[in-house]
Amino acid sequence: MTRKEFIFNNTVDEIIPFMEMISGFLRSHYGNALSDQRISMLRLALIETLTNGIKHSGVRYSLIEFHLYDQWLEVIKTDRGNVFRNDVFTQWPMPEECIGRESVIYISDFNKLIARLVSASSMEFIAQDLQELNLTLDSITLRNYGLLIIAKISDRFTYTYSHSTGENIFSFKVHI
Repeated sequence: MTRKEFIFNNTVDEIIPFMEMISGFLRSHYGNALSDQRISMLRLALIETLTNGIKHSGVRYSLIEFHLYDQWLEVIKTDRGNVFRNDVFTQWPMPEECIGRESVIYISDFNKLIARLVSASSMEFIAQDLQELNLTLDSITLRNYGLLIIAKISDRFTYTYSHSTGENIFSFKVHI
């Protein structure tokens, strides 16, 4: 495994230069094993991850780690800003009896995004395509749409809150 860390200044102006640097880094590591389509998908997931940090974390910097394996890539974004909350997951750590609880955090005519609590301090995001379409203007929402994009692109997408360090850790893993 190869591990590389970067500090990202949580500003919109930093996204394009950061993405250019990361694209070059990934290409140099994976070479031809990483198709243009895959690099495009990875860029999209990373842009959404960075944008969510800029929009919601409330801090100036994030640590972005890349764990590169032969067949996998894991991207980990860590900050000490605002914790992830919604109507169901309102505190961290969550009570033990809540483990397994699910919350729909995005729904549209085509997709649904579920957050499932997997431990008192961690949740996984699960994207589902809806089988029956009921197209209405009222059913479209933009809140958490970026999380849906990351979940659909990745093989595993999680959030963990470390109570001891105050760190928010978003991680997504993709098969190369």
